[in-house]
Amino acid sequence: MNRLILSPKNNAGAITRLGSAYVKDTANTGESSQNERYFMDCPGIAGSHNGIVGFREVFQTEKLREQARWAREETTGCLRFAGTGELLGAAGMILPLPTGILPWPVPLAGMGLALIQPLSILTVHIPHREYKALPLNVVLLMLSLFVVAGRWDLIISSFHNL
Repeated sequence: MNRLILSPKNNAGAITRLGSAYVKDTANTGESSQNERYFMDCPGIAGSHNGIVGFREVFQTEKLREQARWAREETTGCLRFAGTGELLGAAGMILPLPTGILPWPVPLAGMGLALIQPLSILTVHIPHREYKALPLNVVLLMLSLFVVAGRWDLIISSFHNL
C-alpha cells in the first residue's frame, strides 16, 4: 500500500499514490495551493468536533444529561444512536487520508455529517430555543460540505481503478 510521504526524499512535484487516488506532492516545490491545505485540514476539524460530541453521547450519557438540557429529553438509545453515527462519521473523515487506506469514504462521511447538522438544528436546537448553538452547527455543516465538494474526486478515482 502506497502512502503520500512528505519528506525531502520525494522528488519535487512527483505524483504519489495515496490509497487508490493519485495526489501531487507539492511539499518541496512551493507550489502547494491553499485549497490543498484546506482539504487536508477541514476533515480533521469537522471530524474531531463530531467525534468529541459523539463520544459524549455514547459513553458519557449521564454527564451530558447534566450539562445539556436537550439531552435530558432524549432517550438513552436515541443519544447513543446519534453518537454512534457521529463517531463513525468522524472516523471516516479523519482516518482514511493520513493512513492512505481507503480514502474514498471521506466524502461519504462528509455527506453523513452534513445530514446530521440540519437534523440537529431542526429537531433539537430550534425547538429548545438554543440559538447560541446554531452558528457552530452551520459552520460544521459548511465544513462537511466543503470536504464533500473537495474530495469527491476520491470516489471517482477509486472506481476508475477497479
